[in-house]
Amino acid sequence: MVSTLFGFSLIVLSVTMLCRHSVNCRDAQASAENDSHLHHVSRQFRRRAQASGLLGIVGIAVAVEQHIPVSPLALLYWFVVVLVVLWIIVLALMDLVGTRRHLDQIRRDTLVERALLREEIRQLRQSTGASVSKREDE
Repeated sequence: MVSTLFGFSLIVLSVTMLCRHSVNCRDAQASAENDSHLHHVSRQFRRRAQASGLLGIVGIAVAVEQHIPVSPLALLYWFVVVLVVLWIIVLALMDLVGTRRHLDQIRRDTLVERALLREEIRQLRQSTGASVSKREDE
């Protein structure tokens, strides 16, 4: 009974996560600033949708577990379930690394942009200061 309830909870969680990922992906694609960001969003959606779908499959496997007789086939069944859980973990780690790389790229781009803006401000201040001192001389 508990395993059935837990399995159904995983299925509900899976469906909820899939819906949220779809909404987030659509919003991110609508506000994508460049191709790099759009590419990141699509890869992120694929990873997260796959992990969420697999979570639902694990939920189904847990829910129907009580109907599987004890046999060597049951051992194979649970081995496959464990492999699916391991794949979900791999997808989560890939998502972590992918998101980290994307944020690092945004950070680098921001630092370059900040340096360019500071240089532009410095040049404007120099040219404004030069023109003000020329006016004072006249």
